[in-house]
Amino acid sequence: MFEVVATNKFASDFKILPSHIQAKTDIWLNKLRHDPFSLDFPIKKLKGLRNNFWRLKIDRNYRLIYSVSKNSLILYRIRHRKDIYQKF
Repeated sequence: MFEVVATNKFASDFKILPSHIQAKTDIWLNKLRHDPFSLDFPIKKLKGLRNNFWRLKIDRNYRLIYSVSKNSLILYRIRHRKDIYQKF
């Protein structure tokens, strides 16, 4: 199982999310802790300069950006899909 590490930016993003998105995020994080690369999840490896980062679709409009390092799942940002890639 991976240890979840949230950056300060992720924590501040999470606080302003609607409560139903926070609940969905908690469910997805519990699943990611066990296998952050499962093909059963709506994940995608980011390309370009961010090639060690992954994107998870929380729902139709919200995305979570994370990376994996040894035994840690590092959470960077969670934002609306129109903002996530500019703010990251």
